Amino acid sequence: MKCWPFNFGNKNTTPRTKHWIEYTYIALDLELTGLDPKRDEILSFGWVTIEQGKIHLQTIKHEFVNGPYDPSSNISIHGITHADLSKGRSLDSIMNELKRDLWNKPLILHHAALDFKFLMKAWLHCFNGQLTNPVFDTLTFEQKRFLRRHIESRHDDFQLTSCRQRYGLPNYTGHNAHTDALATAELFLSQAHAASQGKFLSQKDLFELS
Repeated sequence: MKCWPFNFGNKNTTPRTKHWIEYTYIALDLELTGLDPKRDEILSFGWVTIEQGKIHLQTIKHEFVNGPYDPSSNISIHGITHADLSKGRSLDSIMNELKRDLWNKPLILHHAALDFKFLMKAWLHCFNGQLTNPVFDTLTFEQKRFLRRHIESRHDDFQLTSCRQRYGLPNYTGHNAHTDALATAELFLSQAHAASQGKFLSQKDLFELS
């Protein structure tokens, strides 16, 4: 099995000596047919690039996966139709584009425990290898923040919308992969700036908070 190694930089620039803002990141969201990567599939991908602490809107990608899917798959919950999927691209084609965009970049997810499993399944299928990019989970960051402050929490406190509200970010209507990727990118930047609070914070130290 092949691995796809991640390189933080040359030997003179390590994650602990470069500020987190100096890195380029990819914020990603997936829409799924269900929660079990063993039997469920990815319906659509959305991702966007963060560079020098800014979201580059021209880089937003939104791709539907052209099945095949079980006709009984629950896709309507995402507002996706079979017509959308029929106009989509093959999983291999989308994954090859994502692989190019992800090269040597950390990955930002909300609820990585779910999405990363599906991404790894697709990566193994398409490339017979493992994705080893560092991952920042905006959900886990919030959970640890609550724990550090000894704040009691409910499950819905860590939904993407709830997390964004705590940072004064606007609500987005429309639940789809590219909107949620953008929402996750904005949340990540808010969390990173809050964690920095005017002090130096390396990329590796930031990621350890999630």
